[in-house]
Amino acid sequence: MYCQDHVDTQWTKTMTRRNNDLFALERMRHSVNAEQPMAVPESTETTEDTSDSADELYTPVTVEDVEFQSPRKKKKVMEDKNSNASSSMPEEYQHVRCSMRKVRPEYYEVVDKLKSCFHMSQNQAEAAVVETANTMFGRNWKYHDEEAEIDADTLPDKKNARRVGKCIEAMALSEIVTEVVSSDDQSTITYANDGSKKQGAGSFTVQGIIINGKYRALPTMSIASESKPNLAELKQTTLQILSAASGVDAKVLFERIDFVISDQTAHNIDVELLVAKELGTEKVPNQLFCNVHPCLMFNRVIVKHWSQLEHAIGHDKIYANFLVNATTTASSVTEQALDCITRLIIHDFDHKPWNKSQEFDMHITPKKNMSVSLKDERLPLTCAVTLYHFDDVASFLDKFQHVTNQLACIILRVILPALAEAFQTQKGEIFGFGSYNENSHSLSTMDQDKLEGAPVHNLDAEQSVGFINDELSIRGSKQLSSASSTQVKCAAHDLIDNTVPGSWKEYSKVAKYVIPELCLKWAAKQEDLKKKGLVDKEIANVALDRRKTKDLEKLKCMG
Repeated sequence: MYCQDHVDTQWTKTMTRRNNDLFALERMRHSVNAEQPMAVPESTETTEDTSDSADELYTPVTVEDVEFQSPRKKKKVMEDKNSNASSSMPEEYQHVRCSMRKVRPEYYEVVDKLKSCFHMSQNQAEAAVVETANTMFGRNWKYHDEEAEIDADTLPDKKNARRVGKCIEAMALSEIVTEVVSSDDQSTITYANDGSKKQGAGSFTVQGIIINGKYRALPTMSIASESKPNLAELKQTTLQILSAASGVDAKVLFERIDFVISDQTAHNIDVELLVAKELGTEKVPNQLFCNVHPCLMFNRVIVKHWSQLEHAIGHDKIYANFLVNATTTASSVTEQALDCITRLIIHDFDHKPWNKSQEFDMHITPKKNMSVSLKDERLPLTCAVTLYHFDDVASFLDKFQHVTNQLACIILRVILPALAEAFQTQKGEIFGFGSYNENSHSLSTMDQDKLEGAPVHNLDAEQSVGFINDELSIRGSKQLSSASSTQVKCAAHDLIDNTVPGSWKEYSKVAKYVIPELCLKWAAKQEDLKKKGLVDKEIANVALDRRKTKDLEKLKCMG
């Protein structure tokens, strides 16, 4: 009875499934030349049985190609009787599956690209593929449904696509490392990062590698504290992730970095020294600072300084000494005075009787007149050019007394020296002007050939922050890892496109075990830092309350 009721039944199921698989493969192979659809047996329904006895009796031919199939899940697998074979389309492009249990790798790659580069959701990406295939190419592709039958035109489960997305991310990181390691000695490699904060997501740090001007995004990590030791550990964790994805040692990868660019804040300075010490290397990347933030701060501070100065002098005295017409769009009288100086020597107003650009050109020959008109978006440039012509304008006004005015003298003798001092404080030691002490951050001490290819600003990292914030607004504030994965693949889409379809399968183990483990360790460490920070804050608040109470009691005693 056991042989009849159990063994024979299992053997029958296995043989039926084998015949159906062979029939489906044979049908797909000859469908191009077939004039009529091949007849299909009436009963071809099978189930994906994972019992031990069935596996011992028969293993399907394509079992090694099954991607991420759950061992406990049973699905109906049937050959579509209404499959629309077309001789006008090559056989390999007619179906979404190569066989009944193997999905074409190109499908996963297209869906993942639609999600990462075009900000689609999983449902939108699947709909784009299915509707394009059915409408434009006459296919009969169908969405995956747990209750429906599966055939060669049925999409895979959404969970499979998400798992493949992690593999593609690991492959993208590996390709970035390959690009870094394979670059020649003339290439310039710069590491860039920037911190930000978003409600619901907390604080995070975006990272990237700039290779000869091409920005490649690295994983975005949450961060609890921007202290130097924590930033150094963040970079070490990122190097470990890149090493796990590519097989290249973290020390070798760190030594390939020529420059590190960041905001000019105290906690970003000399972080690489800590990283180099932990990795046991003597090569430390040179530190560069973004030049955008000082310019933005310069605008705000200098306008405030001008307002204070004009109030001290008096508006009536200032207006009484204008020689040329000022604009009405300037935010302060002193800014209008700067506009007057530029209008006096710029060639944009050659037709005006008060313009002295030609006389000024002759006065400074063979030096070139570099003056530019004053506009809000280039206030720092106008100030810098005015500083450049500081002595020239002063000597010109001394020589031509008929164009001398008191306002210009005030600007030259009061405002411009203050500008020079501000520029020297911010950038004197870096660029080497004014009274400064040369240090490791001075550009003169760096490799000048490499420096030519380095960025002068950190706008790539700033744009990455915007990318992450946009993804978080779409996917949800808690989906930082998903937004990070999207950014990595979007910035490396050209590297992914150049790989062999299906090569991401080699990174399944790294994407499933190694990289998530490193990310979990980092997240656990940040949680500990957050708890410690809260404890320190509570202690500080208690001490503050005690001091306030003590002061209050003292005031009560004093009556």
